[in-house]
Amino acid sequence: MFSDEASPSTLIRTVEEGYVSEERLDESVKYLLTEMMELGLFENPYVEEERAKAITKDATSQEKADAAHRKSIVLLRNDGDVLPLKDESLESTRLYIEVMQKTDAETSTAEVKDIIRDYDPAITVTDDLDESTHALLFISPLPVPDRPDAPLSVALDAATGIDTDRIKMIERKVPTILSVNMTNPWLINEIEPDAAALLATFGIKHEALIDVLQGRHNPSGKLPFTLPSSQEVLSKSPGDIPGHAQEKGYVYRDQHGNEYGFGYGKSY
Repeated sequence: MFSDEASPSTLIRTVEEGYVSEERLDESVKYLLTEMMELGLFENPYVEEERAKAITKDATSQEKADAAHRKSIVLLRNDGDVLPLKDESLESTRLYIEVMQKTDAETSTAEVKDIIRDYDPAITVTDDLDESTHALLFISPLPVPDRPDAPLSVALDAATGIDTDRIKMIERKVPTILSVNMTNPWLINEIEPDAAALLATFGIKHEALIDVLQGRHNPSGKLPFTLPSSQEVLSKSPGDIPGHAQEKGYVYRDQHGNEYGFGYGKSY
């Protein structure tokens, strides 16, 4: 099975090396194109620009989309009820914000700060970690492609663009809220233990996260997969069995004994 591959190079090599015949490939291509034709994907390929603008700017549709973003957020940990950040406590809160990703981290950090300042002026954002009372870190790892010639890695490290040492340093300084973009079920064993709060997100708008942090929306999302406890269990686990069906010890367990398995999620 070749899934979500933009480049055909691996498939071409598979045919050239004799693992799959051209006839078998043609059969699969026929199945795919038949379904696309039956769905009418090529019936009217031209975009009506004004109609497209009206659809994308429809207020009712946007409300539904915003609600979906808020509902998707999964609260995994909330030590000492650090969340929600209530209005009455925001007067004394100084929030340090940083985006952690492999490229353009500083630019993204500045953009997030501007979004939060505009969306919720009650939140005081500081650029100085030393004067902050809390930290909000956006952890956005770069997905590592699953290649047949290399083991799959879901570690938070230099390859995925995450400086775990810096995260742990910040966690030691101030109560830290981690928002981890779960493009994969990442290994969080290095950054989770010292976090004050941990949320799993899935490519959401930053405004939706603020609504949850502020308590305007009570988190209701559940994990759509299981977070593994270590690279060792991944290496020993069959790749065709989902995490929730793996042997004991596979699922990540936090210091409170909570297992971050399929369907897990807390609320306020």
